[in-house]
Amino acid sequence: MTAKKDELEAIYLEYRSLREEIITAMHARNSILSFGLATIGVMFSAIAAIFVSGSNTMFSGLVLFIIVPLIVVFILLIWLGEYQRMHRAGKHMISLEERINLIQKKEILTWETMLRDRKAHMGYPYDTTIVLLVAILFASFCIGITLIEITNSTYQVLAYIAGALFSVVVYVSAVTKMSELRK
Repeated sequence: MTAKKDELEAIYLEYRSLREEIITAMHARNSILSFGLATIGVMFSAIAAIFVSGSNTMFSGLVLFIIVPLIVVFILLIWLGEYQRMHRAGKHMISLEERINLIQKKEILTWETMLRDRKAHMGYPYDTTIVLLVAILFASFCIGITLIEITNSTYQVLAYIAGALFSVVVYVSAVTKMSELRK
């Protein structure tokens, strides 16, 4: 009987550890998003101050066209990594719930299994985050192109198209990754 109790104790400790990992990943995602958006806000404020002062709009445009989009992608990738970490832990928790319930011969732990079976995972907060970051990415491209003041309209149109395509690629990649994880 003690072997069964020891096994249950070990599984339960692992289960609790995974629950803590999920909570840590949730906090990390929120911190990443908060600090990332604050950084982008500071950059936009600095660019606005430079623009209002009338100095170096070319520099401002290049920062918005190159640096801010790279920061947005960096934020999104780290945020998605934490999302993946949370899902990985949740999937393993399902197997632990099944083992505990099998050993106990009744349903004791059901939360992760219920979320999966009912497809009750909330997707909209995560989807909204991706849309927000991609919108910032695209807006930064557009404002940057405008500030650079490209004199050749063909090059300006090509730059807008490149920004739009890059934004679409980032969006589709992030949504695809989220969809794969939710399966």
